[in-house]
Amino acid sequence: MSQKKYIVFMPYKASMWDSLESVWRAAANNPECEAVVIPIPFYTIFNGGEKTVLNYEANLFPSYVPITDYRRYNLANHKIDAIFVHNVYDEYNTLTQVLPEYWTKNLKKYTKNLVYIPYYGGFFTSEHFTQLPGLSNVDAIIVANEKAKEQFEKNNPAKKILALGSPKVDAVVNMDKFPPIIPQEWMQKCKDKKVVFYNTSVGTLMTGGAEGLEQLQETLQYLSDKPDVEVIWRPHPLSEESIAFANKSLLATYEKIVADFKQNNMGIYDDTPDFHAAFALSDLYYGHGSSLANLYAFTGKPIMYQGVSANPFSQFVFFRNSLLEDKTMWISAWHFNGLFKCEIGKSEAEFLGSFPNEHLTSVALYGKPVLIGSKLIFYPIYANEIAIYDTETKEFSKVLLPKTEKEIPPTISKFAAPVVALENKIYMLGYEYPGIVCFNISTGNCERVLEETKFTGNACVEGSVIISAIRDTNKILEFNTETNESRIVEPPCKNKFWTHSAGGYIFLIPLNGEAIAPIVRWNRKDNSFKEFGNYPAGFDHKANNGYRFTTWGFACGYLWLFCVFQTNTTFIRLNIETGEMTNYTMQEKHNQYPYFVAEYGKAFLMSFNSNDLYIVLCEGEPRIVPLPQICIGNDFPLEKYTKELFSKPNINATGMGAFIRSELYPLSLLEYLLYNLDSAKTLSQKQIEACSAEFANGNGSAGESILKAVFVGKL
Repeated sequence: MSQKKYIVFMPYKASMWDSLESVWRAAANNPECEAVVIPIPFYTIFNGGEKTVLNYEANLFPSYVPITDYRRYNLANHKIDAIFVHNVYDEYNTLTQVLPEYWTKNLKKYTKNLVYIPYYGGFFTSEHFTQLPGLSNVDAIIVANEKAKEQFEKNNPAKKILALGSPKVDAVVNMDKFPPIIPQEWMQKCKDKKVVFYNTSVGTLMTGGAEGLEQLQETLQYLSDKPDVEVIWRPHPLSEESIAFANKSLLATYEKIVADFKQNNMGIYDDTPDFHAAFALSDLYYGHGSSLANLYAFTGKPIMYQGVSANPFSQFVFFRNSLLEDKTMWISAWHFNGLFKCEIGKSEAEFLGSFPNEHLTSVALYGKPVLIGSKLIFYPIYANEIAIYDTETKEFSKVLLPKTEKEIPPTISKFAAPVVALENKIYMLGYEYPGIVCFNISTGNCERVLEETKFTGNACVEGSVIISAIRDTNKILEFNTETNESRIVEPPCKNKFWTHSAGGYIFLIPLNGEAIAPIVRWNRKDNSFKEFGNYPAGFDHKANNGYRFTTWGFACGYLWLFCVFQTNTTFIRLNIETGEMTNYTMQEKHNQYPYFVAEYGKAFLMSFNSNDLYIVLCEGEPRIVPLPQICIGNDFPLEKYTKELFSKPNINATGMGAFIRSELYPLSLLEYLLYNLDSAKTLSQKQIEACSAEFANGNGSAGESILKAVFVGKL
């Protein structure tokens, strides 16, 4: 008879036990295994490194899990076939830290199979999690799917990355088989009510600052005030430690929010080790994006992400690249299918209608239009056709695009922005659509005048020549609209860039934050290039996920370039003749992700996340004047939109993403609660199937598959 496999499980936080439990269940029920669960102690870290509290959570594990006390167990006395852990942070964790003897480099001494299963589920994640020093000590890393496997393989040996699924998914999928214990008090509170599972994450609380805590307080009060609603608030287990680490001055505010919530009986405060009771009892998920949202999707219940920088109780028109003519803005909504008209200075936008032949809930359908006569012509981003709106007759019409060999899915941008208007023709430069399309407004003819080439965007025009950067290269294409001939220009810079016309020059603006890449001024008349690389002191060229600049524009003789930070927006004023750069910072509320709206002696900026509209007065020293936020008027068919949103998958997303909604849509939490539950039920099974397809062993069998890998020697 073969010897039993001796397998040790070493969790540290009871709330993270579900990342190992299904493997333990498989081992505990297998007669050829001996499974031992040894919770290990950990420090809570305060004041940037002070370890004052030693925690041991053995008593918080489920009663059906037999616990072995770490103080009575010597690893050296056992022949261990595999050790499973969910923590490889070792001495580098800034919030909690296990005792040194349980760091991965020490555990590795006692087994040939040290197995890491990420506590967050091993989903698609940021690169940081694939570079943890402790990963070099483990023999196997278990991830949820092939997508996550590819990520980890960039920084780790491929042979140790196994896409076998997630025990956390098993725990949700198998809730009927192993139902969670729901407190009787919770059952009574939730009886005959709509139950909202409200999840707040560490990352959002750490970066949200005082504004984020204000939003948290308002949301809890809003939910508490509704008599037919019960909220189960589950903050991340490390919320207090995270806030103290990021901004200790805000800790007292957060603690008061928690105390008020509990003392005033505003809802159910869920700090239990097991979140599955809240999953089972709730009707819907609301809150921050996190691994819990991915898991909740397996319940088949609806999910909505809370808008981090938006007021959740108002309905804004979120837009980009809108057209400003005189004092009128023509707005193609970004997060749904709608065309709006708004007078600058007014807070309410007039709903003109939805673009035909497109889903009402589709996102990013069209970009900035051009106005020729009485007609607004819109180039398609995710839409399938060119759209026209007649401002006199108030009628929509559509124009088919020339066919391509490959169909472009609605999740990929078709054309770069903005389009170029020359006389009665508009030219659209392809981003994923190959080539240049010309639409003649007089004849209605639409044809492809250049094949294959794809563009970065931001085309410039000099006479009859269109100039734009070729995508994924450091080259420029010049296209003559009179002859339909083109030529390629290779400027003396190695980095990729955008192009922008300003003051008779073409400026090459660095793309993706290449290290200290200069802005280049190109004079086409004498084909001379001049570099401007003397950035102001303190300027961070990698402010927005690697993008140096998010938007730019020419006004008052200067080129204005804007970049994004976590808490503010900085912008540079560039003298186009001398190259002198001046740095400015905006501290106003809700100013992340600005987009340049117009160039009328004043630079209009719109904050994409919150829809605050600012005017940067360019004469003299720039200053910012906030304008009213543009809100959806009562003429928008919100109920129809909402029901469609929750009765159909999102056409602009794939997999589980097609079933996760965001509050950046024109939808307040109130309408979400009122309208979504019945219509969402029709999507429940499709949602579960989509989730299962995204994960290895998504049917709830990941634990069995991981254990099998131990037996067949694949770890």
